Amino acid sequence: MAEESKIKPSSSSEQSYWPLYISMLFSGVFLLAEALGFAPLQKSTAKIGIALIYSTFILMTARGKKISYIAAGLIWLAVFATWLL
Repeated sequence: MAEESKIKPSSSSEQSYWPLYISMLFSGVFLLAEALGFAPLQKSTAKIGIALIYSTFILMTARGKKISYIAAGLIWLAVFATWLL
């Protein structure tokens, strides 16, 4: 008898949460840099540039999944929060 593979194929409804975790990491770095007064990230252009590059990367790699939009939105929320602080 042939052994059945115990590896279960992932369904399309399952999605990984790594974009969200990375987004939370970047958001935390933005907010800590603002709180500590880290000079290279004090400029708005640096924050916008990093957020644009990160958003593009996440949206391209996650290929339009809902989690990618949430992750991109989270990083932009952090950028806007630094302007309000």
